Amino acid sequence: MDWVQACGILVSRNVFLSGITWEALRKQGLVYGRKVTLHGQSYLLRCPKVANHSEWEQFVTATSDNIEWKGESSFFGQEFIPGDGVFQPDRCSVVTHGGRIVNAREVDKADSNIGFRMVLEPIEPEPVLTRGDIARRISAYCGEFRLDGSLVDFSDYDLVIHLWKNRLMPSDFGPGVVQDGEVCCIDRQLIQHLLLSPA
Repeated sequence: MDWVQACGILVSRNVFLSGITWEALRKQGLVYGRKVTLHGQSYLLRCPKVANHSEWEQFVTATSDNIEWKGESSFFGQEFIPGDGVFQPDRCSVVTHGGRIVNAREVDKADSNIGFRMVLEPIEPEPVLTRGDIARRISAYCGEFRLDGSLVDFSDYDLVIHLWKNRLMPSDFGPGVVQDGEVCCIDRQLIQHLLLSPA
């Protein structure tokens, strides 16, 4: 495997799984991140973040002296990209020719020219939550989706998060997640990794 390291992440030099759909990647936990361990280090294995001024743009800029990314195969990005500022679940972002982002790919439509460029993001051991963490920013990585917000409450069995408004979120997270407006209660068994912002 040929990896390029910059900006605190590792990115695969090649694109894999050409012909897979964005939705198939999401269902495998490979869009927002699946926890993996390599050589004793934990990582989130995921798609690149490709919104404007994003991780991918910064990565290309940081490595452009050594690597020519143009002409590479196309690959899926982490985000949906709405064309008119409204959530459009029928579209997802795709990067072509190194850095150009297009937004007209259906999430469940395969294209033999589009695949998965792997990102390995190093992650720290999961935090032990305390009452002092209430109201702190938290991200819960659940494989098929990620919840971002502020911590409202927690127990050994679930987390309550006040979700930040995000047009990228699905309307139904499935079993194990109960949502009431912007407040969400999630079964902790669904959570693969928790990220707590610095105090």
